[in-house]
This record gives sequence, structure tokens and C-alpha cells, in this order.
Amino acid sequence: MFLAQLPRLALLTLLVPLTACDPTDGKDDTGADGSLTGEGGDEACADVTCADGEDCVEGICVGSGALRFSLIWDASGDLDLYVTTPEGSTIYYSAPSADGGELDIDNTTGGEGSVENVFFETPASGEYSVYVDCYSCSDGTDYTIEIAENGNPVGGESGTLNSGDESTPITHAY
Repeated sequence: MFLAQLPRLALLTLLVPLTACDPTDGKDDTGADGSLTGEGGDEACADVTCADGEDCVEGICVGSGALRFSLIWDASGDLDLYVTTPEGSTIYYSAPSADGGELDIDNTTGGEGSVENVFFETPASGEYSVYVDCYSCSDGTDYTIEIAENGNPVGGESGTLNSGDESTPITHAY
């Protein structure tokens, strides 16, 4: 109830704890196969080490858990990630947590390397539905949805949205 009464920009301040990724903390973020942990080779994450329970997406440390849905785009403007759980609850900027999932990054300005992220520490089994809303973006805004389980990308899709559009929902069985 309290969060619904706040302006969207204020929500960004509440939802993003601003725990910086520390590329100088001495932690090795390469896996046994030589790929970067978190994103399996994301160049923006080459010098970024995230805390336990986080993945690096486009150089930003995000919550990971057992199941993660990340929205990535490079244009200015506000795209919004919507994740509907098997229980029927939808997680997005006005309802940032439900059924064990949490929206931990809500980017309202966009720009290069923009990310929104929803993660579940212990996700329920079933079908999840994910889509993107062009809340305030320019025509021809490209985006990617990445779905990861235990830090490993397992699916997603890319597309282009015009002002006021929503993407076609994709589903993921967990």
C-alpha cells in the first residue's frame, strides 16, 4: 500500500540498494571453464565481482536466487519488466514483491546498459509469464529478456517496442 502511493522515481531509490559491484575486491569471478561467473562471459561484467546471491548483468550486480528474469536495453526511456508467478501474482514496479520474488532493480531512465531484474530465492514450481511494457520509450527500442536458473542463462528473447507497446508474453516452466 505504501509503495503504491510513492512516485515512480522514489520507488527507484527504495528498490535499488545501490550495493556497488566491486571490481577491486580481489575476488576471482571466473568459473572453472574460464567463463565469467554470473553472466557466463558478459563483457560488461569482465571486471565486476558481485556478492554471494548476485549475478552480474550488463555490469550491474542484481539478485540471482534460483530463478532470475532480467530485462536489458540500451536506449533512453523507461521499459518495465512484468513477471507473473505460477500463483497468479504479478511483480512489477507497483508491486515489487510477491510469492517469494522481488524486483530489486527498477530503472526509470534507461540509457546504455539498462537493467530491470526480478529474482526468486526459492521459486515455486510451475509456469512463469514475462513481458515488457514500453512505459515511456521511443519507437524502435530494442530489448532482451534473459531467464537464468542458478546463475546460468536458460532462455529468453529479444524484440523491439514502440511507444506504448507491450511485448508478447513468454513463458518459462520451472
